[in-house]
Amino acid sequence: MSRIKLPPAAVPLLIAASAILFAIDVVVPGTGLGGWITTNRLGLLAIGAVGVALLPRIRLPSVVMRTVAGLYLVTIWGIISLLASPFVGEGGASVLYVVPWAAICVIVVVVYNACSLVSPAVVQQALFWILLGGCAANVLTWVYLIDQIGVAGLLDPWRVRAALGEFGPGLNRHLNGLFALTTVALATMVGAVERRPYLTAVAVVSVFSLLLLSVQAGSRQTLVAIAAFVLFLLFLLRKSLLGRKGLLTFWATAAVAGALGYVGDRINLWSWLKYRFVERTVEQYTAGSERLAIWDQGIRIAADHLLLGVGPGAFATAAGAYADNGYIALAAEYGIIPAIMIVVTILGVVRVGIRKRRYVASNVRGLHDVALASVAVYGLVAPLFNELLRDYTLWLFVGVLIFTSEAATVRAVGGSRSTGGSDGLRLRLG
Repeated sequence: MSRIKLPPAAVPLLIAASAILFAIDVVVPGTGLGGWITTNRLGLLAIGAVGVALLPRIRLPSVVMRTVAGLYLVTIWGIISLLASPFVGEGGASVLYVVPWAAICVIVVVVYNACSLVSPAVVQQALFWILLGGCAANVLTWVYLIDQIGVAGLLDPWRVRAALGEFGPGLNRHLNGLFALTTVALATMVGAVERRPYLTAVAVVSVFSLLLLSVQAGSRQTLVAIAAFVLFLLFLLRKSLLGRKGLLTFWATAAVAGALGYVGDRINLWSWLKYRFVERTVEQYTAGSERLAIWDQGIRIAADHLLLGVGPGAFATAAGAYADNGYIALAAEYGIIPAIMIVVTILGVVRVGIRKRRYVASNVRGLHDVALASVAVYGLVAPLFNELLRDYTLWLFVGVLIFTSEAATVRAVGGSRSTGGSDGLRLRLG
């Protein structure tokens, strides 16, 4: 049996590449395969390559087992719900909506074990690649907008929103993906990870780009996610924001705010902000609004199909519209037990991350904080406004968070128990 060595340095690169591909979530153009090749599938292929190399060394500590058990229950429950669904067929319930939960089980196990086989310092390199990938994704988004509406069109928020709405997975899904990739940049600006001049410059570009895209596109949920992420990090770093770090954070934030204000004055952005973030919000979230009516209908569907739901992917068919709320959609499609199980699973991982944070070695603290804040915000806050609970990027961060939390009890001073650090992970081929 021949073997191919997978160098330890490839682990963070493949994990970061998977995160970037998951976040982009588009069909790869020009393949001629009818849209079968997507970035999600390419990301799963990268995770699968690492998984094959890990097969002889898979470990399942208690936190991983509890997490995977919850995901496995949702997968099995989804299959049973599908068999009992009255909405099976085109546009209704489908096994395609169950498959992601099985893939998520693999992602959590593989990411945790891949990180465990190399030193924390090596895993920390994933932050560097995600930072660069997030900046590249932001820049390419602007390239796409210029190609679609021209430079002059960037001055019109309505055209920006319309152009992003036609991109790949849609406006909110794309901006959510950019947010996931920009978490490292946000963490860099508030001092959660190591600052270097060129990395800070990349972070400022990414953060300013995402803020401007969110404002111009009128994406309230992305701005809420950004605010929640930064506030959560500030809470974690409350003892670290004094002195030089606090001063750097203040001036970096002031620079981004000043640049955003300058751009806003030039393109008359404030009337758009008033409409999207005040008038539209009041319109959608007051009694009798369409958004609240859909949520109310979703709750009634969940109550009427309490045990098995209406079937995976059937919410839009049953309710006549998408829920735009991951919790309501999951409860209505799968039943109340899987919905509770997913929330408990995410809360459990976040609780472990918070409880063990003070024991995490310094050379992996930044990675731990980014993963912890990402899981807390992307897994608990963002689903209030979008159906993100099946998002692969979220569960990749879960795998990283479990690793950094569990590593706190193993590497008291940041040492490595890696057995693959010198000769790499061995990929077995027949």
